[in-house]
Amino acid sequence: MSSLSSAAGVGPSDLSPRLKLVNIVPTAALALLIATLLLAGTPQSAPSPDRFLANGRALGPGWLAALSVAITIWSIALQPFEMSLIRALEGYWPASRLFNEIGQRALWLQRRRHRALHHAAASELNAPQVTAARGVLAQWPKDEADVLPMALGNRLRAMERRGAAGYGMDAVRSFPRLYLALPASALVPLGQARDQLDAAVRFCFVFAVGSVVSAGLLVAHGWWLLLPLGLAVMSVASYRAALVAAVNYGALVSAAFNVYHLRLLDETGVLRPTDTAAARRAHVALEAMQTGDSTRSVRYAPK
Repeated sequence: MSSLSSAAGVGPSDLSPRLKLVNIVPTAALALLIATLLLAGTPQSAPSPDRFLANGRALGPGWLAALSVAITIWSIALQPFEMSLIRALEGYWPASRLFNEIGQRALWLQRRRHRALHHAAASELNAPQVTAARGVLAQWPKDEADVLPMALGNRLRAMERRGAAGYGMDAVRSFPRLYLALPASALVPLGQARDQLDAAVRFCFVFAVGSVVSAGLLVAHGWWLLLPLGLAVMSVASYRAALVAAVNYGALVSAAFNVYHLRLLDETGVLRPTDTAAARRAHVALEAMQTGDSTRSVRYAPK
Protein backbone atom coordinates (compact mmCIF):
# COMPACT_ATOMS: atom_id res chain seq x y z
CA MET A 1 0.00 0.00 0.00
CA SER A 2 3.00 2.32 -0.23
CA SER A 3 1.61 3.80 -3.44
CA LEU A 4 -1.37 5.24 -1.55
CA SER A 5 0.64 8.21 -0.35
CA SER A 6 1.40 9.49 -3.81
CA ALA A 7 -1.71 8.27 -5.57
CA ALA A 8 -4.39 9.28 -3.10
CA GLY A 9 -2.68 11.57 -0.62
CA VAL A 10 -3.33 9.04 2.12
CA GLY A 11 -0.48 7.37 3.95
CA PRO A 12 -0.53 4.13 5.91
CA SER A 13 -0.42 6.12 9.16
CA ASP A 14 -3.75 7.72 8.21
CA LEU A 15 -5.46 4.33 8.16
CA SER A 16 -6.36 2.77 11.49
CA PRO A 17 -4.94 -0.67 12.34
CA ARG A 18 -8.50 -1.97 12.52
CA LEU A 19 -9.31 -0.73 9.01
CA LYS A 20 -6.14 -2.34 7.70
CA LEU A 21 -6.76 -5.68 9.41
CA VAL A 22 -10.49 -6.06 8.95
CA ASN A 23 -11.11 -4.36 5.62
CA ILE A 24 -8.06 -3.53 3.54
CA VAL A 25 -6.09 -6.78 3.90
CA PRO A 26 -8.96 -9.13 2.94
CA THR A 27 -10.14 -6.83 0.14
CA ALA A 28 -6.60 -6.52 -1.19
CA ALA A 29 -6.17 -10.29 -1.15
CA LEU A 30 -9.33 -10.78 -3.21
CA ALA A 31 -8.50 -7.99 -5.66
CA LEU A 32 -4.95 -9.23 -6.20
CA LEU A 33 -6.17 -12.78 -6.76
CA ILE A 34 -8.64 -11.74 -9.45
CA ALA A 35 -6.20 -9.30 -11.05
CA THR A 36 -3.48 -11.96 -11.14
CA LEU A 37 -5.74 -14.51 -12.81
CA LEU A 38 -6.93 -12.02 -15.41
CA LEU A 39 -3.42 -10.80 -16.21
CA ALA A 40 -2.26 -14.40 -16.46
CA GLY A 41 -4.68 -15.00 -19.33
CA THR A 42 -7.79 -16.51 -17.80
CA PRO A 43 -10.45 -17.42 -18.73
CA GLN A 44 -9.32 -17.78 -22.37
CA SER A 45 -6.36 -19.97 -21.42
CA ALA A 46 -4.71 -21.55 -18.41
CA PRO A 47 -2.80 -19.10 -16.20
CA SER A 48 0.70 -18.40 -17.48
CA PRO A 49 3.45 -16.58 -15.53
CA ASP A 50 4.93 -15.31 -18.80
CA ARG A 51 1.59 -13.87 -19.87
CA PHE A 52 1.15 -12.28 -16.44
CA LEU A 53 4.53 -10.54 -16.69
CA ALA A 54 3.91 -9.42 -20.26
CA ASN A 55 0.47 -7.99 -19.47
CA GLY A 56 1.82 -6.34 -16.32
CA ARG A 57 4.59 -4.62 -18.26
CA ALA A 58 2.09 -3.53 -20.91
CA LEU A 59 -0.12 -1.88 -18.30
CA GLY A 60 2.82 -0.15 -16.64
CA PRO A 61 3.33 0.65 -12.94
CA GLY A 62 0.25 2.85 -12.81
CA TRP A 63 -2.12 -0.10 -12.55
CA LEU A 64 -0.77 -1.00 -9.11
CA ALA A 65 -1.38 2.54 -7.87
CA ALA A 66 -4.88 2.53 -9.34
CA LEU A 67 -5.59 -0.85 -7.78
CA SER A 68 -4.34 0.38 -4.38
CA VAL A 69 -6.61 3.42 -4.51
CA ALA A 70 -9.58 1.30 -5.58
CA ILE A 71 -8.95 -1.20 -2.76
CA THR A 72 -8.74 1.57 -0.16
CA ILE A 73 -11.90 3.32 -1.36
CA TRP A 74 -13.78 0.04 -1.60
CA SER A 75 -12.65 -1.01 1.89
CA ILE A 76 -13.77 2.26 3.45
CA ALA A 77 -17.08 2.14 1.58
CA LEU A 78 -17.78 -1.39 2.82
CA GLN A 79 -16.90 -0.70 6.45
CA PRO A 80 -20.48 0.26 7.46
CA PHE A 81 -21.67 -3.13 6.17
CA GLU A 82 -19.51 -5.19 8.55
CA MET A 83 -22.45 -5.83 10.86
CA SER A 84 -24.62 -6.93 7.95
CA LEU A 85 -21.96 -9.44 6.92
CA ILE A 86 -21.72 -10.84 10.44
CA ARG A 87 -25.50 -11.07 10.71
CA ALA A 88 -25.63 -12.97 7.42
CA LEU A 89 -23.17 -15.53 8.79
CA GLU A 90 -25.19 -15.67 12.01
CA GLY A 91 -28.26 -16.78 10.07
CA TYR A 92 -30.23 -13.54 9.72
CA TRP A 93 -31.12 -13.73 6.04
CA PRO A 94 -33.42 -11.76 3.71
CA ALA A 95 -37.04 -12.84 3.56
CA SER A 96 -37.37 -14.85 0.37
CA ARG A 97 -38.53 -18.30 -0.61
CA LEU A 98 -34.99 -19.52 -1.29
CA PHE A 99 -33.51 -18.21 1.95
CA ASN A 100 -36.51 -19.43 3.93
CA GLU A 101 -36.04 -22.94 2.56
CA ILE A 102 -32.31 -22.94 3.25
CA GLY A 103 -32.88 -21.40 6.67
CA GLN A 104 -35.43 -24.02 7.69
CA ARG A 105 -33.11 -26.87 6.74
CA ALA A 106 -30.15 -25.27 8.50
CA LEU A 107 -32.27 -24.55 11.57
CA TRP A 108 -33.41 -28.18 11.70
CA LEU A 109 -29.79 -29.34 11.69
CA GLN A 110 -28.78 -26.88 14.41
CA ARG A 111 -31.71 -27.82 16.62
CA ARG A 112 -30.96 -31.50 16.17
CA ARG A 113 -27.39 -30.81 17.26
CA HIS A 114 -28.71 -28.81 20.22
CA ARG A 115 -30.95 -31.70 21.33
CA ALA A 116 -28.11 -34.20 20.92
CA LEU A 117 -25.88 -32.09 23.16
CA HIS A 118 -28.60 -31.83 25.80
CA HIS A 119 -29.05 -35.60 25.69
CA ALA A 120 -25.30 -36.20 26.02
CA ALA A 121 -24.99 -33.66 28.84
CA ALA A 122 -27.78 -35.38 30.79
CA SER A 123 -26.30 -38.85 30.33
CA GLU A 124 -24.33 -40.52 33.11
CA LEU A 125 -22.84 -43.35 31.06
CA ASN A 126 -19.59 -41.66 30.04
CA ALA A 127 -18.23 -38.95 32.33
CA PRO A 128 -15.69 -37.46 29.86
CA GLN A 129 -18.34 -37.21 27.14
CA VAL A 130 -20.77 -35.59 29.57
CA THR A 131 -18.17 -33.01 30.56
CA ALA A 132 -17.33 -32.29 26.92
CA ALA A 133 -21.01 -31.99 25.96
CA ARG A 134 -21.68 -29.56 28.80
CA GLY A 135 -18.72 -27.46 27.75
CA VAL A 136 -19.98 -27.26 24.16
CA LEU A 137 -23.55 -26.66 25.31
CA ALA A 138 -22.39 -23.56 27.18
CA GLN A 139 -21.68 -22.06 23.75
CA TRP A 140 -25.30 -22.52 22.68
CA PRO A 141 -28.50 -20.71 23.68
CA LYS A 142 -30.19 -22.42 26.60
CA ASP A 143 -33.62 -22.65 24.96
CA GLU A 144 -34.17 -24.43 21.66
CA ALA A 145 -36.48 -21.61 20.54
CA ASP A 146 -33.45 -19.28 20.54
CA VAL A 147 -31.36 -21.50 18.26
CA LEU A 148 -30.37 -19.91 14.94
CA PRO A 149 -29.60 -21.58 11.58
CA MET A 150 -25.85 -20.92 11.79
CA ALA A 151 -23.28 -21.93 14.39
CA LEU A 152 -21.85 -18.41 14.58
CA GLY A 153 -25.27 -17.03 15.39
CA ASN A 154 -25.68 -19.53 18.19
CA ARG A 155 -22.30 -18.64 19.70
CA LEU A 156 -23.19 -14.96 19.77
CA ARG A 157 -26.78 -15.51 20.88
CA ALA A 158 -25.55 -17.57 23.83
CA MET A 159 -23.57 -14.52 24.90
CA GLU A 160 -26.57 -12.25 24.33
CA ARG A 161 -28.86 -14.43 26.42
CA ARG A 162 -26.47 -15.27 29.27
CA GLY A 163 -23.91 -12.51 29.42
CA ALA A 164 -26.00 -10.01 31.36
CA ALA A 165 -29.17 -11.87 32.33
CA GLY A 166 -27.95 -12.50 35.87
CA TYR A 167 -27.95 -8.76 36.49
CA GLY A 168 -31.39 -8.11 35.04
CA MET A 169 -29.90 -6.70 31.85
CA ASP A 170 -30.39 -7.38 28.17
CA ALA A 171 -26.90 -7.65 26.66
CA VAL A 172 -27.85 -6.22 23.27
CA ARG A 173 -29.56 -3.14 24.68
CA SER A 174 -27.25 -2.57 27.64
CA PHE A 175 -23.83 -3.16 26.13
CA PRO A 176 -23.62 0.21 24.30
CA ARG A 177 -24.15 1.96 27.65
CA LEU A 178 -21.76 -0.35 29.47
CA TYR A 179 -19.15 0.19 26.77
CA LEU A 180 -19.12 3.93 27.49
CA ALA A 181 -18.38 3.20 31.15
CA LEU A 182 -15.56 0.71 30.61
CA PRO A 183 -11.97 1.66 31.46
CA ALA A 184 -9.17 1.38 28.92
CA SER A 185 -7.95 -1.83 30.56
CA ALA A 186 -11.21 -3.48 29.48
CA LEU A 187 -11.67 -1.71 26.15
CA VAL A 188 -8.34 -2.90 24.72
CA PRO A 189 -8.92 -6.67 25.01
CA LEU A 190 -12.55 -6.24 23.96
CA GLY A 191 -11.48 -4.33 20.87
CA GLN A 192 -8.86 -6.91 20.00
CA ALA A 193 -11.32 -9.77 20.37
CA ARG A 194 -13.87 -7.96 18.22
CA ASP A 195 -11.24 -7.26 15.55
CA GLN A 196 -10.36 -10.96 15.46
CA LEU A 197 -14.02 -11.86 14.99
CA ASP A 198 -14.57 -9.27 12.26
CA ALA A 199 -11.36 -10.24 10.45
CA ALA A 200 -12.25 -13.94 10.49
CA VAL A 201 -15.72 -13.18 9.13
CA ARG A 202 -14.32 -10.95 6.39
CA PHE A 203 -11.74 -13.56 5.35
CA CYS A 204 -14.47 -16.21 5.28
CA PHE A 205 -16.44 -14.03 2.88
CA VAL A 206 -13.40 -13.10 0.78
CA PHE A 207 -12.22 -16.69 0.39
CA ALA A 208 -15.75 -17.79 -0.54
CA VAL A 209 -16.06 -15.07 -3.19
CA GLY A 210 -12.56 -15.84 -4.43
CA SER A 211 -13.45 -19.51 -4.71
CA VAL A 212 -16.54 -18.79 -6.81
CA VAL A 213 -14.83 -16.23 -9.06
CA SER A 214 -11.70 -18.30 -9.61
CA ALA A 215 -13.81 -21.38 -10.35
CA GLY A 216 -15.56 -19.42 -13.08
CA LEU A 217 -12.23 -18.28 -14.54
CA LEU A 218 -10.58 -21.70 -14.29
CA VAL A 219 -13.48 -24.05 -15.01
CA ALA A 220 -11.96 -25.21 -18.30
CA HIS A 221 -8.40 -25.61 -17.08
CA GLY A 222 -8.21 -28.94 -15.30
CA TRP A 223 -5.90 -29.08 -12.31
CA TRP A 224 -6.13 -25.32 -11.85
CA LEU A 225 -9.50 -25.99 -10.21
CA LEU A 226 -7.51 -26.98 -7.14
CA LEU A 227 -7.13 -23.24 -6.52
CA PRO A 228 -10.86 -22.55 -5.97
CA LEU A 229 -11.06 -25.77 -3.97
CA GLY A 230 -8.26 -24.55 -1.72
CA LEU A 231 -9.97 -21.19 -1.32
CA ALA A 232 -13.19 -22.95 -0.33
CA VAL A 233 -11.29 -24.90 2.33
CA MET A 234 -9.77 -21.64 3.60
CA SER A 235 -13.24 -20.09 3.75
CA VAL A 236 -14.44 -22.94 5.94
CA ALA A 237 -11.32 -22.63 8.10
CA SER A 238 -11.96 -18.90 8.50
CA TYR A 239 -15.52 -19.61 9.57
CA ARG A 240 -14.22 -22.04 12.16
CA ALA A 241 -11.83 -19.34 13.34
CA ALA A 242 -14.78 -16.96 13.59
CA LEU A 243 -16.54 -19.45 15.89
CA VAL A 244 -13.54 -19.49 18.22
CA ALA A 245 -13.28 -15.70 18.08
CA ALA A 246 -17.00 -15.38 18.86
CA VAL A 247 -16.61 -17.53 21.98
CA ASN A 248 -13.63 -15.46 23.13
CA TYR A 249 -15.45 -12.20 22.45
CA GLY A 250 -18.56 -13.44 24.23
CA ALA A 251 -16.51 -14.45 27.27
CA LEU A 252 -15.01 -10.96 27.49
CA VAL A 253 -18.40 -9.29 27.09
CA SER A 254 -19.84 -11.48 29.85
CA ALA A 255 -16.85 -10.67 32.05
CA ALA A 256 -17.36 -6.96 31.40
CA PHE A 257 -20.95 -7.17 32.63
CA ASN A 258 -19.82 -9.15 35.67
CA VAL A 259 -17.04 -6.76 36.68
CA TYR A 260 -18.42 -3.38 35.62
CA HIS A 261 -22.22 -3.50 35.91
CA LEU A 262 -22.04 -1.46 39.12
CA ARG A 263 -19.66 0.99 37.47
CA LEU A 264 -22.37 1.57 34.86
CA LEU A 265 -24.77 2.58 37.63
CA ASP A 266 -22.11 4.85 39.12
CA GLU A 267 -21.50 6.54 35.76
CA THR A 268 -25.24 6.97 35.28
CA GLY A 269 -25.48 8.65 38.67
CA VAL A 270 -27.74 6.00 40.16
CA LEU A 271 -27.44 5.30 43.87
CA ARG A 272 -25.23 2.22 44.18
CA PRO A 273 -27.36 -0.72 45.34
CA THR A 274 -26.36 -2.74 48.37
CA ASP A 275 -27.62 -6.12 47.14
CA THR A 276 -28.08 -8.05 43.91
CA ALA A 277 -31.86 -7.68 43.82
CA ALA A 278 -31.62 -3.90 44.03
CA ALA A 279 -28.99 -3.88 41.28
CA ARG A 280 -31.28 -5.90 39.02
CA ARG A 281 -34.17 -3.50 39.64
CA ALA A 282 -31.98 -0.52 38.81
CA HIS A 283 -30.74 -2.07 35.56
CA VAL A 284 -34.25 -3.09 34.51
CA ALA A 285 -35.49 0.45 35.15
CA LEU A 286 -32.62 2.02 33.20
CA GLU A 287 -33.22 -0.27 30.23
CA ALA A 288 -36.92 0.58 30.25
CA MET A 289 -36.11 4.29 30.38
CA GLN A 290 -33.69 3.83 27.49
CA THR A 291 -36.56 2.54 25.36
CA GLY A 292 -38.76 5.51 26.24
CA ASP A 293 -40.68 4.16 29.24
CA SER A 294 -41.38 7.28 31.31
CA THR A 295 -43.17 5.35 34.05
CA ARG A 296 -39.92 3.92 35.45
CA SER A 297 -37.67 5.76 37.85
CA VAL A 298 -34.37 5.29 39.65
CA ARG A 299 -32.90 6.87 42.73
CA TYR A 300 -29.86 9.01 42.07
CA ALA A 301 -26.88 9.22 44.37
CA PRO A 302 -26.62 12.48 46.32
CA LYS A 303 -23.94 14.89 45.17
